[in-house]
Amino acid sequence: MKIRHIIPVLTCGLGFALILVALILLQEELAKLDTARRLQASNSVREELLVASTALSRERTKTYIQLIRPDGSDLAEPLRTMRMQADQALLRA
Repeated sequence: MKIRHIIPVLTCGLGFALILVALILLQEELAKLDTARRLQASNSVREELLVASTALSRERTKTYIQLIRPDGSDLAEPLRTMRMQADQALLRA
């Protein structure tokens, strides 16, 4: 076998190996991108749930304070506002 035949065969073999390695690396990066997108979606859902949970917690605390206050001060309007905010946060979540 002459060198004239060996060089093109080696070049094609190395080119094929390079393409194969590039495809494997590209596939791994696409898998990482998919994982990152799923984590981002999960985090946005968690954020909305945290906001809703916080709004419900505030509403619960204010309602409890209103129920145990002996002076009977009127917190109805702030409570109504907080309830609307909690409902909106739940709808977004």
